[in-house]
This record gives sequence, structure tokens and C-alpha cells, in this order.
Amino acid sequence: MELLRMPRASENMTEGTVGPWLVREGERVEAGAPVVEIITEKAQFELECERGGVLAAVFAVERATVPVNYVLGVLVEEGEEWDRAAIERENDEIVRAHLTAALGDASLHAAGGRRSIAKKGATPRARRLARSAGVSLDEVRAALGVEGVIEEKHVREFLSKRDDG
Repeated sequence: MELLRMPRASENMTEGTVGPWLVREGERVEAGAPVVEIITEKAQFELECERGGVLAAVFAVERATVPVNYVLGVLVEEGEEWDRAAIERENDEIVRAHLTAALGDASLHAAGGRRSIAKKGATPRARRLARSAGVSLDEVRAALGVEGVIEEKHVREFLSKRDDG
């Protein structure tokens, strides 16, 4: 199994944007072949796989801005077992750590916060659940008084209270 991660293209890079995927889920890719384009503040380049295999899953869609080390996709050998939930948990932790650092830095730049940080004020799983339930993350934040990163548990709590009341 090969985890395709957002690379650190420069010393100061903390996040990057996913460009077009050059391979679709389920397609085989050879070692050294480009899999996805990466866009940073200073460069645009193709991320190549080391070993090759079948692209089993994509965890970051085109135009998503994600932290360095975030698992973008998974390459496996045909029939190889892998744990989607473990990768989603790892990505949630990476986002949480990135947001904690970014929100700390944001206090230094109070008026000029960056768009990607505001967009990522929630874990990917929390955003997905809120979107599927038809609620905004702002509603969840206001109703529960969440000051940090909105997590899946916050959205579930909000939905539970909304359904009970």
C-alpha cells in the first residue's frame, strides 16, 4: 500500500491545493507515473507515485486545500486489504493539528485571516455529515458554542438536539 500525501514542497509550506486527478479511482498506475497535480503558493507540480498499483480511494477532491502530510489517496495492489476508517481518522488528526496551529497564528493576523483556514474550521467528516444533513457549520458552531474545530461529534450532537426539540 502506498499513501499519497500532500508533500511539503518548501520549508514554509503548511498546506497545498489539490489540482486535477490524473488517474481515476480503480485505475492502475505504474511506478513513477504522475497521479495528481498539486498547487502551492509558489509552484504547481505533479505528484508521482513511488511503487504504482491501483488507486483504491481519493480522500481530497480537486480544489480542496489540505495540510501537508494529509492522505490524498491510496494505491494498493489488486486485492490488498486496507483500512479506510483509519486513514480518515489520521486525516482528521492532521487537520485538527493544522487548525490548532493556524488558529493560533490567526490571532496574530486577526483582521486578515486566510480563506482556507476559515473553510477548514471543521474536520472533513464533520463537513460531510453537515452537508448530508442540510445544516450549516455556522448553525452548529452557534448552537453549541464551539470555539475551535467543529468535529463530527459536534454535528451529531446538534442533529440530536434539533431532532429532540
